[in-house]
Amino acid sequence: MSIPTTPYVKHFVVEPGNMTRYELLYSVYEDSQYGVPHCGFTWLSSGTGGKTFVWQKGSPIYSSYVSEKADINRADLVAILCAIKKRYPDSIRELIGFEEYDENGLYRG
Repeated sequence: MSIPTTPYVKHFVVEPGNMTRYELLYSVYEDSQYGVPHCGFTWLSSGTGGKTFVWQKGSPIYSSYVSEKADINRADLVAILCAIKKRYPDSIRELIGFEEYDENGLYRG
């Protein structure tokens, strides 16, 4: 028997040092069809709207998949995902395919 997930939404701002500022909504909810917890973020890139990506809580996130589905610039995407992984460690097990970036989402090259 699984423990139900209490849904919530958190608002925060990330300034990772790549000359950008990301205003984010992070959410956790239980999928109504399967009862599995999910996480998601919305980057409020246009003030009151933006792009959203959702994944199963605690799963690995592959760069090829998220880059295709999220339709967000790779440098912005990795900075956002690294910030979420750092702030909410149980949300993302591992980021795969972003090895050229450090733990803050900054390019190592």
